[in-house]
Amino acid sequence: MEIFLLLFWLLLLGAAACMALLRFRAAWTWPTAVGLLGLVLLIWLGLRPQLPLEATFFGWSASGFLPDWTWRVDLAAWSMTTWVLLLGTAVALRAFFQPERANQPTAPASLLLLAAAALSVIWSDGFTGLLAGTTLLLTSWLVTLWLAGERSTAFLFKGAVLLVGLLLSWPIGSSRTALLGAALLLNVWPLPLWSPKNVVGETAVTPLTPLLPPLAGALLLIRLLPVAQLSPALSLLLTVLALVGFM
Repeated sequence: MEIFLLLFWLLLLGAAACMALLRFRAAWTWPTAVGLLGLVLLIWLGLRPQLPLEATFFGWSASGFLPDWTWRVDLAAWSMTTWVLLLGTAVALRAFFQPERANQPTAPASLLLLAAAALSVIWSDGFTGLLAGTTLLLTSWLVTLWLAGERSTAFLFKGAVLLVGLLLSWPIGSSRTALLGAALLLNVWPLPLWSPKNVVGETAVTPLTPLLPPLAGALLLIRLLPVAQLSPALSLLLTVLALVGFM
């Protein structure tokens, strides 16, 4: 197995370990998150000379229904991954050194889960893989908000509708479906989805949760630009509507 695939699974296993530690050694959750993110970051920096990296994450082609979910890391993906890991490590360190602000027990697991899901979007190669990675990120994001206390029926309904839409678009896997997913994730007006109102208290990951879906949408657009051939007018329209959606 390629080492960068192991890094993804290490983050997911770290999230599971943090949830398990809540029962036995709750004080160890943030040190575990800091240690794992730091280790993954160091290993990732060492992979720079080996670019490009390629691997098959899920081999679906045998079923004849979906193409394989392949991952490819070039220089741009390596740079974006580095920034995600640096941000995650910074958030974990801040919570570790300021425990009075880390008042959500599940926050360390949520941070590791969101980091792994974001990497699945950055590394995905092909439209089906991009949509699959985006679906994983959106699912992780909804789980994180649920654990943080977001119980708004309207908010969760909108998230669930988008999740189902992404799942149904997998078999299509075209630039148009990926562009539609990017537009929704970018918070395009009149669908301001990503402003949760009912999160209980501030947690270490609270400032990040509204940013993750638009980040995924931006990543989709970055990957689509070389192949989708968007006109300047459409690009400008998407930008304006996204800005309006955040007002």
